[in-house]
Amino acid sequence: MKRKSTWLMMLLLGLLLVLPAATTWAGPAGIVSVDQVNLRTEPDQDSAVIGVLYKKDVVEILMDRKPYIMNNFVRVRVSRAADASLVNMEGWVFKKYLYVPQAD
Repeated sequence: MKRKSTWLMMLLLGLLLVLPAATTWAGPAGIVSVDQVNLRTEPDQDSAVIGVLYKKDVVEILMDRKPYIMNNFVRVRVSRAADASLVNMEGWVFKKYLYVPQAD
């Protein structure tokens, strides 16, 4: 009986470790709508450029990070990019250069 309860406790602990990561809410996708846009470290035009995104590159808007919008910039994580080294990188993009499709 003790062996069965130990196994059950390990299973429950394992689920607790896995479930939060599996249930993380993904923000809406944004698509770069101009030829190129800078991915910046901070939400202002004077901050360092950490990469360049190109038309049709896809980002996830990080709405769970506060603030996620500031000074007309949006906090994003790169999902798909012409420059593969930028995938999963986080930064700020000027919002008027992103197209965000509306959910039906």
